[in-house]
Amino acid sequence: MELRVAVTHKRLQLANHKLSIRLNTLISPQIKAMERWVNYMEKHHMAAISSTKDCLHAVVCRLPLTDRAKADPQILSILLRKATNLMAAINGNIAACVSMTNRTVPLVAQLAQLISKEKPLIEECFELLEFFSELQFREESLRCHLIQLKS
Repeated sequence: MELRVAVTHKRLQLANHKLSIRLNTLISPQIKAMERWVNYMEKHHMAAISSTKDCLHAVVCRLPLTDRAKADPQILSILLRKATNLMAAINGNIAACVSMTNRTVPLVAQLAQLISKEKPLIEECFELLEFFSELQFREESLRCHLIQLKS
């Protein structure tokens, strides 16, 4: 009797472990891809911000900001071209981020669909395991009653 309970318990543990492995198999590659994407985006974002800060700092430090300031037109022209180039670089970084996001959005949507399809199946598995456990409990109870009646 105790052996059957132990076997049943082990079967339930095995079924639960199989479900856990299946879920990890499905989600693990997606998580790794998302982590790579996050690292890529963070690296590019930090590089863009650092470049922007350095360029803006250089432009601001060279502009005379006092009252009735006078500037050499050539130097001012160079600084304005640098600022324009900086803005072009910022636009390029933003365009790259938008492009990457546009490529990533369908993948994330697919992942969401996959998860939404898997979730009811996993819930159904847990319900079936619960039902199986209930049936086993009833079977054991009936066996106990039979043994009592035979005694």
